[in-house]
Amino acid sequence: MDSDYISIVKDGSGVGNISFHEKNTSVVNTSQYILPKENLNIHFIFYLLQTINLNKYKTGSTIPHIYFKDYSIEKVKIPKYDEQKKIGILLKNLDAKIEILDNKLQMCQNFKKYLMQQIFTQKLRFTDYIEEWKTIKLKDVGEINTGNTPSTKVNEYYSPKKYLWVTPSDISSKYIFDTAKRLSDEGAKKGRFVKKIVY
Repeated sequence: MDSDYISIVKDGSGVGNISFHEKNTSVVNTSQYILPKENLNIHFIFYLLQTINLNKYKTGSTIPHIYFKDYSIEKVKIPKYDEQKKIGILLKNLDAKIEILDNKLQMCQNFKKYLMQQIFTQKLRFTDYIEEWKTIKLKDVGEINTGNTPSTKVNEYYSPKKYLWVTPSDISSKYIFDTAKRLSDEGAKKGRFVKKIVY
């Protein structure tokens, strides 16, 4: 390609993904590429496409794919070119800032990983601690408890929503501040509370 273009993955696991490519980049055979027409700003079109749910046009079970003939009928609103350009620049600059923050985040995560490796192998210590760490079994780290599920057939257990009720689907990050479902007072009586630990 001798000009900038937008590519959309047309089949495979990443179907519907959109990316912006600088000129002189090869087009892979699993993508469809878009070269905006005259009076259409490529950056504006790139971000506009991201607001469209292309997955609703996805077909196929073994290898999912989308066809241009299907999603090409999607209707979109386009401002005049000058406004397109300003919108494109604004969002492009914001993406650049996000990339800088993402890089800083990755650096912090890598540094944390390094510190954990050094700390838990005792290669790195605070200068005022010199004694050897003691060895214990994981079973002695804490008290093990299991949860239980109030019957989902009883609506009164889940309404009105009051108490956090943690399920495996809620455990997706290090900290849990909210849950998809909550228990009522009646439901809480059927559940099992975790004892509060004061540090």
